[in-house]
Amino acid sequence: MTPIFADAIDIPIVLFFGIIVLVPLIAFEVFIEALVLKRIWHLPYGELCTFTFFANFWSLLAGIPTKVLNAFLYAHLLPDDIPGYFAQYTFAVAIGSLVYFAVTLLVEGAYAFRWQRRKELGLGRTRDARWWGGGDWGVSYSRDTCGDLTASVWPGLDSGLRINRKVQKTSASVLTVSVRPGLLHLAGFYFGDVAFLQDGRECLFESNGYIYLLNTNEKRLGTFAKGDRFSLLTTRYQKLF
Repeated sequence: MTPIFADAIDIPIVLFFGIIVLVPLIAFEVFIEALVLKRIWHLPYGELCTFTFFANFWSLLAGIPTKVLNAFLYAHLLPDDIPGYFAQYTFAVAIGSLVYFAVTLLVEGAYAFRWQRRKELGLGRTRDARWWGGGDWGVSYSRDTCGDLTASVWPGLDSGLRINRKVQKTSASVLTVSVRPGLLHLAGFYFGDVAFLQDGRECLFESNGYIYLLNTNEKRLGTFAKGDRFSLLTTRYQKLF
């Protein structure tokens, strides 16, 4: 007699087709959600893409224990007989969907709250400078404040310069400088150090080997000099030993 075995799950095939389905789905969610948030929060698109990616990533991980929880829930809600099973199936699925929805709101909402708190606190930094590694060691000044004005630059494919003004407990955008041509709007210039001059009326910033002078009141931009990693004769650039 020849034994008959049930076919086992082919893990590599499951992973392969899972990735084929998951990657486009996550990409769609990340890009669309970031586009919607850009109209609401008025933040750089690339920065919001990073936020939506990690929010969806944590939500996806939270779906694993939620699936186990729903399995126990279905076992208690659904009868053992076939007519009763299908009679209660729609109700059970509705409850399970609400559980998924609640977990998604909880996880992504908690991550959004933590992300916003980090941004309000300077992304976890207590100073306006960051240390960079590699061949060019030193301090990179990517953030500066002057009165109620804050200037900040960010790296990456959405690199740019943003100046905000603090109004009571909120922050209003004054000016954003970036060069993102083409259909995908990828950064053509990468912004570096930034520093205010003359009580916030002007600021210096570095991008692609040139130093620029920006008039924040008149919103005019001019090339100051060729170079990078500039420093000013102020206490901000004072080196301590």
